[in-house]
Amino acid sequence: MRALWAILLLLTSCDPATRAEEYRVPAVVDLNDASSLREINRVLEEEIKLASAAQPYLLLDLIAQAVMIKSRGVDLHRVPLVGWTIYHPDSLGKLFHLQVRPPVVRRKAAPAAADIQEPISFADMPTYYTIRFEPSLILTVLPTAEAGVWRWIMARAQDWWARASARATARSGNPSDMQPAVTLTLAPDQAQSLAWSLTAGMPMIIRRPLP
Repeated sequence: MRALWAILLLLTSCDPATRAEEYRVPAVVDLNDASSLREINRVLEEEIKLASAAQPYLLLDLIAQAVMIKSRGVDLHRVPLVGWTIYHPDSLGKLFHLQVRPPVVRRKAAPAAADIQEPISFADMPTYYTIRFEPSLILTVLPTAEAGVWRWIMARAQDWWARASARATARSGNPSDMQPAVTLTLAPDQAQSLAWSLTAGMPMIIRRPLP
């Protein structure tokens, strides 16, 4: 029990600026602000290019607090965000492509059916995963506590440790740690829904809130 409280205290006390960023109120777009207008135009220009092809693409809209799966400019599926954190936002204004889809957590077959390979289903999709895009971008999906308290604690602890290690290495002067990263918090079923919808090579645009 002491270990549980120690972990909870660590997760709730560390990096207060990051936690405030993660659960911020959605930003309001000021149409009189030049930087906001440039961001809107950038996203629209990228979407126009992607909408001309049949391949589905992702629009991670941090203003609307949602991940949208789109094709030909039409919303196919929308995944609401509970929270988010971005690192090095200046590096996110480009088109990214998913390298590999999230790993599948296969269910254990019954002993009598050990030689039968069940088809992959929605239930096999993970609720916590890290995926990589090109150009260099790491996107981490964390579940809310609905996924189970221990699973939530372990996911948060792993994400915090990865960020703390990156910051420590960055302070040592290693330029590779300036890699942009995004952490999304989703309800468990929404995290699985997003994982189910992803395909290798899928393009993604990020609409950022700008100061």
